[in-house]
Amino acid sequence: MPTNYEGVLYTDEAALLEAIAGLSSEQQLYILNDFHGRPHINIQTQVESVVSSAADFGYEMLVSFAAENVLLGITQEGKTGEVLTKLAGVQLAMQAGSLYEAIQRIRAIPQSDYDTKYITAPRLLTFINKIEGYLGVPMSTEL
Repeated sequence: MPTNYEGVLYTDEAALLEAIAGLSSEQQLYILNDFHGRPHINIQTQVESVVSSAADFGYEMLVSFAAENVLLGITQEGKTGEVLTKLAGVQLAMQAGSLYEAIQRIRAIPQSDYDTKYITAPRLLTFINKIEGYLGVPMSTEL
């Protein structure tokens, strides 16, 4: 579908792409949607929705992990602060909805930070697998 951009009528997509090359990706998408007769989409809103959903999932995962720790006796053993410190980077990534980063941070936890109850390889792998399930990527079999 011909598109008018800056007073020029474009009927060739390649020429239009060249003309709009300096625009933001959102502006380019708007013009290309117009060219192809597709509805206009607000990418910012879509991305915000995806990030918000990922952050909500991250929060739910953190609450679940914390509840498991309480049931395992973390409060009574006085280990809450120690475990929080060791997992702070993971928590930050999960709260931000940066789930791929959270996986990388879990894998980067030094084995010297592991214990026999709260930070264990099986629990961390299960945590990663839950994230992978949310993301729809293949499940890891090891850290």
